[in-house]
Amino acid sequence: MMSDEVKRFFSSINFSSESFLDASIEKVKLNKATESFEVILKIPSVLNKNEIDKLFLCAEKGINGSKKCHILLNYEQINEEDIKKYLNLLVDELVSIRPSFAPLKDYKLELNNHDLTLTIYSRLLKSELNREFKKIENKLKNYGLGDYKINVLVDEANIKSLNEIIEENKDISYKSENKDDKMVFGFHRDGEITQLNN
Repeated sequence: MMSDEVKRFFSSINFSSESFLDASIEKVKLNKATESFEVILKIPSVLNKNEIDKLFLCAEKGINGSKKCHILLNYEQINEEDIKKYLNLLVDELVSIRPSFAPLKDYKLELNNHDLTLTIYSRLLKSELNREFKKIENKLKNYGLGDYKINVLVDEANIKSLNEIIEENKDISYKSENKDDKMVFGFHRDGEITQLNN
């Protein structure tokens, strides 16, 4: 059951959700310089991104519609599947803005402490991804999933294999049969020639 403290806070930002029943307010900080509040929510396990987005959107409008509010999430338990789920959603968002990044959807993920290694299958993408992945690193942090460094590797072995297949098939040519008759367009048909009268 949701605590009264969390209920009051959610009510002050005009937010309501059944997903936060086990959430608690760990700390509230007042930044006097910016006259804003920082609220740290403690949550047992990672929640659905859509619910978090709704929470952040309500918080942006401020406490009681006036006092600025920033929410930080502190999850007690985060696993690799949670990170991959969020990463997939963030990649989908990126691809919807930059369709040329569609090959990025086929990646392999390795998690080693605070390093996320993504293996992709396109050399062209790698050079363009560094700036975009900085944004994704910040988003993962904002969503309470941790402070990660994303490294991008290109699967050179797979690319080499594809290139070899292309080279093998390059020599296959389709020869068209030469005909004596000259045709401007259409197809050659065997048989008697029919004269057209005007």
